[in-house]
Amino acid sequence: MSDSFVNSYEITKTLLGKYQVRFNCPHCSSELRSSEAEIQEEDWCPECKQPFRISPTALSEIDKQRNTLLKEKERKKEEKRQRSKIKKEPKQTVAGDQESEEHRNKNSVSASQSEHEVRMRCPLCSATVRGKSSHLGRPNNCPKCKRVVQFTLIDSPMPPPTPTKLPPSAAGTNLINCPDCGKSVSKRAGQCPGCGCPINETTTPEQQIPTIVRYDPNSGLFSGTMTSMVKLAMRAIQELGWKLDQANDALGLVTFQTGMSWGSWSGVSCSLNIEEGSANTFRVTGSGKQNLRGGQIIALNIGGEAQGKARKVIETMKQLASK
Repeated sequence: MSDSFVNSYEITKTLLGKYQVRFNCPHCSSELRSSEAEIQEEDWCPECKQPFRISPTALSEIDKQRNTLLKEKERKKEEKRQRSKIKKEPKQTVAGDQESEEHRNKNSVSASQSEHEVRMRCPLCSATVRGKSSHLGRPNNCPKCKRVVQFTLIDSPMPPPTPTKLPPSAAGTNLINCPDCGKSVSKRAGQCPGCGCPINETTTPEQQIPTIVRYDPNSGLFSGTMTSMVKLAMRAIQELGWKLDQANDALGLVTFQTGMSWGSWSGVSCSLNIEEGSANTFRVTGSGKQNLRGGQIIALNIGGEAQGKARKVIETMKQLASK
């Protein structure tokens, strides 16, 4: 039976996730296939009626592939656990139980201090983002390069927002509300004395903070606020029937997933980056990738399908903002 052993074969998986061996009959070269359970058992070719056996090394190769997939699943589970830890905010320490170290590093902010909005820089791609002071010194996702980094402080903390409304008696005065911190500032001032935000003396109080998002097809930019832009992206995702993962108006980041696609039965994961240019003007970019889940070995990005999903959400945002 030594000349009837099948030593040349190909190991594949069925649509149900079962392993099988594809090979040619050692007698008549007919193309055959056998399940994992039939390996090492004597079998008969349906064409030439001659007996043969599949080499037992096929079992060891199947076990090797199975172990590799299990390790890959464990690695992805661990990455998911690490991402969930980053999303959770640490509990504030009570008075008297402050950390023994004065600072973890020169960029960290003590947990006992009040929350402030600060400008931070990514150490890898040098992108500038706004966020809470508590984000300093801890791993966070950069909205531009998508890497987990520790942001560095590039200016002093800004005072917490304290929006104020002009009293009726001030309707005819020269005071306006700062678009960043909301404080009353003279419209002739070059910048806000509280947060340093530039003040345009030709604008009126009603023009400082847009109430709804608008899209300008000539410039390709949106006008509004970061919060309203994130809400617009969430609405566009819901209009398309896809699943929202995360929406962070501090980082200008929105992530979502689609259902089954042409290139992957587990769908596509996409992210939208909302970048602020001049005051209250925004540009939206997106990226995507095919998912690999549930025993799936490969995913095909057919015709740039993954990036096309992100572009479709952006187009939907433009349509909603143009109504």
